[in-house]
Parts: sequence; C-alpha cells; structure tokens
Amino acid sequence: MADYKVNFFKPATDMAKANNKLITKLLLLWIVAVFGFQFLMMGLNKPTPEKAFISFEAAWQNQNATKEEKANLTKAIVSVLGKNVAVKDNHKELLTKALGWSLYENLHENSLAVSEKELLASLSLKKEGFDKLYSEIISFYLPLDKSAKTLEIAKSFSKADKEALPEIMKLYLVHNQNVFTDAKIFGFPFHYWYTAQFLLILFVGICYFYAKKIDKLHEEYDFVEKDD
Repeated sequence: MADYKVNFFKPATDMAKANNKLITKLLLLWIVAVFGFQFLMMGLNKPTPEKAFISFEAAWQNQNATKEEKANLTKAIVSVLGKNVAVKDNHKELLTKALGWSLYENLHENSLAVSEKELLASLSLKKEGFDKLYSEIISFYLPLDKSAKTLEIAKSFSKADKEALPEIMKLYLVHNQNVFTDAKIFGFPFHYWYTAQFLLILFVGICYFYAKKIDKLHEEYDFVEKDD
C-alpha cells in the first residue's frame, strides 16, 4: 500500500493548493458571518430601558411620588421577580424584601390592618391578563395572608438594600438593543433569526458549494480518486 504524506498547511500539488485555498476562503466566510455579526451587534448596541424601569426610576427618585407612581414602582419590582429563572437567588431575596417594603411602607405606611385584598387592590390589578399574573407572583413571594410576617419582611429591607436596588433593577430591566434586535423577519427579531436559522442555512450552503466546487477542481486538475 502506498504511503501518502499529506500536509494541509504545506500543499505540494496544484490540486492540493487549490483545495486549501477554497477551504480557507469558506472558513473565513463562516468566521466573518458568525463573529463579524456579533461584533457589529456590540458596536450598534444601545442600552434601552423597559417601561417598568422608567416607572421605577420616576417613583424611586421622587420623594413626593403619587400613589399611582408608587404602585407602578411595586409592579416594576414584581416584573423583575417574574423573570424568576433569570434572577439570581441573592437578588430574589433582596427584591422580595423590596416588594414587601413597597407594599407596606411605601403604599400603606406599615398598617397591619390592611388585608390581602386591599393590598392587591392598591395596585389596581384586574383579574385577567398580566394583572392576574402580577397577583400570583406577589402571592408566591409574600405571605399576604399573614400580614405580620409580610410586614416583618418589609422591615428587613435595609438601607444597604435600598442603595443596591436601583442597580439590580437596571440589570434586569435595561437591555442592549439596536436596529437588528428591533427589525423583524418571519415574525422573529432579526438577530435571533440570523443566529438560530440563517447561520445553519449558511453552513449547509457552504458545504454544498464546497462539494460542487471540488468536483470542478477535480476536472480542472485531472484528479482521479483510485481505490486500492
């Protein structure tokens, strides 16, 4: 059996050199398509706050916030807790205390006489849609049926917790956005479709192109594969 020594990085024949060149070009195309897009996204990204964060900041920085603004602040905290899996455990603990504080100290001034129904009513929550979900999230994190326990949680919201809360809210409610995240294609945000579908299609296309091109190179250089 013949002993063939083939080195991809030092091709000896014209056919091997042409094949090496083709592979290098297609590899560069794939690298640019994958990583070039990521760098482009990073260059265009602009921090964009969710509506909940805007409501939170408006009430948090205003000592004379209206009851409606305070309610929106509470809803903003609930919206972060609703992200659940994405929220770190230590952040959940702080946010739970912030939620209790927001309901009892901020909205009801530490009144133990406030019932669960009254607490939820203060947020003007309806019984359907996202409002129903808000109620379920609040009930999950706070024992509203035990006002003394909930008040205890509220009072544990320390000065250090208050200082840390804005940055935690910002972490979960401010996202990088750009023209590619805002644009839609086939119902998906463009950046998601590009990475989840287009790159797979491109990879298959590159493989197909290589298969067709290598056949032409075989003909051009009279390359014939022989079985031993």
